[in-house]
Amino acid sequence: YQRRVRGAFIAMLLDLSTTNLLLVIVVAACAVPAIFCFKLASRMARTRRSILELRDQPIAQSCQPHWLFGHMLDVFVEHRHDRYEYLEKAMSSQKGSKSLLVEHLVLDRSPAEVIVTDPSSVKHILKDNFDNYIKHHTDHSELLYNFSQFLGEGIFATSHGPHAEDKGKRWYTQRKLTSQMFTASEFKNFIFDTFATTSDTLVSQLESKLQSGKTVDLQSYFFKYTMDSFGLIAFNAEFRTLEGETAEYGEAFDAAHESVATFFRKFALMGTLLEVFDEKSWLRRAIEAVVHPLIPEIQKLKRVRRTMRDYTAKVIADRKSCSNEEKLASKDILGMFIKAAEEEHMAQSDEYLTDIVLNLIIAGRDTTACLLSWTFYELARNPDVLRTLREHLKGLDVDDFNSVKHQPYLTALLYEVARLWPPVPMDSSIAAEDDELPDGTKVKAKCWVSYSPYIQGRDPELWPEPHQCRPERFLEHGKFVAPSYYDYPVFQAGPRICLGMNFAIMEASIATAKLLNHFDFELTSEGPLQPDTDKFTMSIRGGLNVRLKRRQAV
Repeated sequence: YQRRVRGAFIAMLLDLSTTNLLLVIVVAACAVPAIFCFKLASRMARTRRSILELRDQPIAQSCQPHWLFGHMLDVFVEHRHDRYEYLEKAMSSQKGSKSLLVEHLVLDRSPAEVIVTDPSSVKHILKDNFDNYIKHHTDHSELLYNFSQFLGEGIFATSHGPHAEDKGKRWYTQRKLTSQMFTASEFKNFIFDTFATTSDTLVSQLESKLQSGKTVDLQSYFFKYTMDSFGLIAFNAEFRTLEGETAEYGEAFDAAHESVATFFRKFALMGTLLEVFDEKSWLRRAIEAVVHPLIPEIQKLKRVRRTMRDYTAKVIADRKSCSNEEKLASKDILGMFIKAAEEEHMAQSDEYLTDIVLNLIIAGRDTTACLLSWTFYELARNPDVLRTLREHLKGLDVDDFNSVKHQPYLTALLYEVARLWPPVPMDSSIAAEDDELPDGTKVKAKCWVSYSPYIQGRDPELWPEPHQCRPERFLEHGKFVAPSYYDYPVFQAGPRICLGMNFAIMEASIATAKLLNHFDFELTSEGPLQPDTDKFTMSIRGGLNVRLKRRQAV
C-alpha cells in the first residue's frame, strides 16, 4: 500500500508544471519546520507534566534545575570530572532519601533519570519487576542516540522481555549461549592458561623497564594485558600489544570507545533534537545523511566498526574453512559461538557475531584493566593491606587454577576495591511503564532508572567507614563471603548478573599475585588520583604512574 502511495505521489510530481512544482517545494520547505516545531512542543509539554509529577514526592536533587537544561549543565558540564562524587554528595546530603532525581533537557524524550541506591529498589529493577526496565524505548528506539553504532545488537544493548522488539529472544539466546560457554570446563582451563601465560609476558615487559629507572604507567600495561588476553580468548589471536606490536582490532576497539564517548559529550543536544523524529522516518534519515558526514566522531566510529567487522569476518571465514575436527576443538569465544549456532541451526551474520564479541570484550577487557589499576592504587595507599596480602600469598602456586581460586584475602581485596572504584560506576535502563519502587519513589514511563555501584558503595548505612579500604568486610573466620548483589551491584544482579565475574576476579588475581612476587612499587603522583568520567568504564584519569623496584627475595 505504501509503495502504491509513493508511486502515485511521484507520478503526480512528474505531471506538475514548473510553477506548481515550485509551489509544492515551498510548501514542503515550510511544512518540515512546522512539523518539527509541533512535535517538539508536544514532547516538551509531555516532559513538563512528567517532571512536575516526579518532583511532587520526597526525592533528592543535586541543585535547582534549569528551566530548559534541567540538571544537565550542572551534572555533565560543571561537574564533568567529578560527576559521581558530586552525585554521591547530593544523595548523602538529603537525609533519609535513597533516590536522586536528575532532570534531562526539557526537549528530551526521557524526562529525567531516577538514580536509586536502596537495595530493595535495586532488587526491584533488576529482578522483581525486571521486564519493566529495558535497554530500548518501547517504540524500540535507542537508549542513547547513535548508541547502536557502538554496541550493535550485543548482549548489553539488547532488550529483554515482552517490551523488546523480538520479545527478548535475541538477548535470551546470547545469554544462554554465553552461560553454556562459561560453564564448560575446557573453556575455564583455556581461560586460566591464557591469563597465566599473558601475565608472565606482563612481568617480563615490566622487568625490562627496571634498568631505566623511569616511571611506568601501570594502567596502560593493564589495558594491554587484558587486550592480549582477550585477543586469545575471543579469537585465539596473538595481539602482542604488551610486546609493542600494533593490534588492528585492539586499536579499532579503543578508538570506537573513545569516539562514542566524545560524541555523547559534544553532540548530545543534536541527538536529542533528531530524536523528535521516528528512528526509521525518511525525514530523520535525510537529515542524518546530511549531518553525519560533518561529524568526525561519527565517521571515525563507522570506520573503526568496519575495521572490527572486517577482522571478525576474516576470522569467521578461516574458521568455516576448517575441518569439523578443528571446529570442535575450538575453545575461543568466536569459535564456540559459531559451533553453538550451527548446533542450534541459527543463522548468524558476520555483523551479529562482531557485536557479540565486541560486547564480551567490553565486559572483560576494560573492566578488569580498571579493577587492576585501582587495586594497585589502593595497595600503594594502604601499606598494611599490602603487607597482609603478601603474607597470605606466601606459598601460592600462581600457575595452579585451584591454588589461585582459593585465595580468600586476595578475592576480598578485589571485591573491596570494586566497591570503592566500580569499573562500571552506573548502569541505566528505561522504564517501559509507570512504576512505584519499594521505598515509595514513583517512576514515570520513559524515565531512565539507574543504580550506581559507586554511590551505593559509599553509603555508610551499608558499609561502615565506606571510604576506607578494608578487605576484612568480605571475610568471616578467614573465608571469603560474597555480599548480597543488591547491596553490592558491581556485577549487576538478577537475570542480567555478570556471567564472567569469576573470570574477571581470576584474571585480576593472577596478575596481582605475579606482580607482587616480582616487584615493589611506589606512586609518583602527589595527592589522590581521580576517576576518568568521560567513558563508560571508570579508569584512572591520567594513568597510574609508579616507580618499580625488583623485589628482594624474602
